[in-house]
This record gives sequence, C-alpha cells and structure tokens, in this order.
Amino acid sequence: MVVDSGDYGAATITQPVSISAIGVVASITQTASGQNALTINTTGNVTITGLGLHGLGSGNDGIQVQQVGVLRLYHVTAEGFNNDGVEFDAGGQLSIQDSRFTDNQYGLAVTNASAQAFVRRTSFDHNSIAGIYAPFGVVTADDSSAHFNGAGFQSSGGTFVIARSRSIFNGTGVSAVGASATMQFSYCSVARNSLYAYRAASGAAVSGTRPGTSVVTGTTSGTPSTAATLQ
Repeated sequence: MVVDSGDYGAATITQPVSISAIGVVASITQTASGQNALTINTTGNVTITGLGLHGLGSGNDGIQVQQVGVLRLYHVTAEGFNNDGVEFDAGGQLSIQDSRFTDNQYGLAVTNASAQAFVRRTSFDHNSIAGIYAPFGVVTADDSSAHFNGAGFQSSGGTFVIARSRSIFNGTGVSAVGASATMQFSYCSVARNSLYAYRAASGAAVSGTRPGTSVVTGTTSGTPSTAATLQ
C-alpha cells in the first residue's frame, strides 16, 4: 500500500504484488526518454489501484507487460507516453476497470496471440493512432469510450468484442483490417467520426449482433458480415 502522496520513480515488478494508492495522490512521472514508468515481468499476479502514470511526452510506455499471470488495473491513469499507455506483450490475462488512457500513441495495445484482455468503464481519449489496438489476442471492451483518437477501436489480427460502448469524434470509429481480424459490436454508439464510422478491409470480419442494435452514423468502408443472432 502507498502510504504517502508523492511522485515516485520508474520501477520494474518481478514478483506478485498489489499496489494500492487509495486516499493518497501517488504517481510516476517519467522524464527519461525511452523508459517505461512500470515494467512488469513476473509469472505471478499483479494488481495496481489508483496510480497515475505521466509520460510528459518522453516516456516509452506507461506500463509494459513482458510477462504476468493476471494483471488487474483499477482507477489507473496513463497519459503522455510516446508509445502506449499499456503495452500487453504477455500471454496472460488483463483486466482494466474505471481507468483513463490519454495522449499516448495507443491507449492499450494487446500484442500476444495468447492474451485475453477485458476492459470496463474506461476511457481512451486523444491517442494518436488508436484507443485500443488488438493486432493479436482477444479483447473485450464493455461500457467504455473512445474519443478524439486516430481510431477508436482497432484490430489488425485479434478478436475484438465491443459492448455498450461509445466511439465518437475519432478519425475512424471501429476498424478491422486483415483476414484474421474480427470485430463484433453490440449496443454501441459509433458517430461523428471524421473519416469512417467503421472500416472493414483485407478480409476482416466486422459485424453487429441481433438483438443488440447499435447506432452507427457516417461514412463506412467495406461490407459488414451478417449480424450474429444471439440464442
């Protein structure tokens, strides 16, 4: 538990740990170019609650996950990193809830084919390429929002399920590119995106669900798959 408010240095986590900053203001401000605020490399489980990570335009990743069993992030902020708010390179599991990722390249990038990531009640704003990017793995985003990003939610090979979420004021709201990319959304709002509401390209599968009507407005690119019927 973090007892005192303060700004702490970059750290590498190599064993199971729970870091809780409740009732205090605890942060890691990363000023050294190319460094991560947190690097996680353990086969055990890690839980981080209430920590603010600030890249100041020079840090590499807010959290780079090289190896982990289960990583749980609650009420975490990662902003201003040159690369990702969270780069999940591990084959483990990731749970993010009630958090915020802003002004990075990617808010969250899931880059391992065995990764499973669940995101709930989390915002991704003003990330230059995408709010959530899934080139590999399986990602589910529930009751979350993406605004002012290059793309709100993007897959180039992973499986991405979006439920009860908003993708508004991005370049592209929902994007899937590549034959192994799958994007499915249900009860979502995809509107006011400047380039495309959704983009399905190079054999990617993009579909809604029935029931599960989504509001999708604006220019589209590609043809969506037939909506999946829920039994």
